Amino acid sequence: MSDVKYFGTLPSGEEVHLYKIGSESARLTVTDFGAAVVSLVVFGRDVVGGFDTLEGYLMDDSHQGGTIG
Repeated sequence: MSDVKYFGTLPSGEEVHLYKIGSESARLTVTDFGAAVVSLVVFGRDVVGGFDTLEGYLMDDSHQGGTIG
């Protein structure tokens, strides 16, 4: 399973998208805005506390959902 959806627009005018990939047992949702992890559902349970909107990531200074590497 894979899916791409519009998530919002940055102040610069660049569009941000959500990418969903997964299987029956696990599903990952990540943005193309710094590869921020929005959701990771494992066996029906979301184990990541992400924001529902792009504005949440823009206003957050704790780098919620940030990936390293």
